[in-house]
Amino acid sequence: MKRMPFKRPTEDYNRRLLELDERLCGLIGERKRIAGTEPGFPPAADLSAWAKASDLQEDYVNALFSFLMTDDEDYRPAIEPEGYRRMLVMSQSVVAGDTVFTLSAIRQYDNASVITLLGDDEPVPCELPWGERDRWFRCELHVEGPHRVRFDGGGGSNHSLMWRYVVTPALPDEAPGQRLVFRPYRFKRGEGPAKGEEIAFIR
Repeated sequence: MKRMPFKRPTEDYNRRLLELDERLCGLIGERKRIAGTEPGFPPAADLSAWAKASDLQEDYVNALFSFLMTDDEDYRPAIEPEGYRRMLVMSQSVVAGDTVFTLSAIRQYDNASVITLLGDDEPVPCELPWGERDRWFRCELHVEGPHRVRFDGGGGSNHSLMWRYVVTPALPDEAPGQRLVFRPYRFKRGEGPAKGEEIAFIR
């Protein structure tokens, strides 16, 4: 998925904000280093107190911290796979509860690897509204080694799902024992998202 280039919304800028904005970026970076990938969300009472003390609208502060829950890695320029080389056959399946997760193969490119995970689940009654279905709706991939993972889309039906990832740099063709760990999240009726057990495939 290609991202549209950013266009500066205006040429105006109050130069008196320069030093403050630099410190603001530094604080955001420090927050990221401390929180890692799970910053969470401040308690409502604290947010309300901060908004009042700073003379800011509470919904504005809520929106700010909602955005800070996103990972700046999501904004890293996307590397598109180029120079297809070969297919690494995996042919592995893992059963977790009522779901069978399958990793059939890894497509190898000069600059990246493409991994597709399939999940076969019990059929979901189509007559139920989407919000009332128990469904896997997100699945994170973690790869051992100096690799970055980008979710590249997916899809599904009422009984199967597919997630696709681009891994850079490309995985080595031979890596005995390397673990590919998936962390699925299921949307439960009346409960919201819940993390499922880790699904590990070993090369």
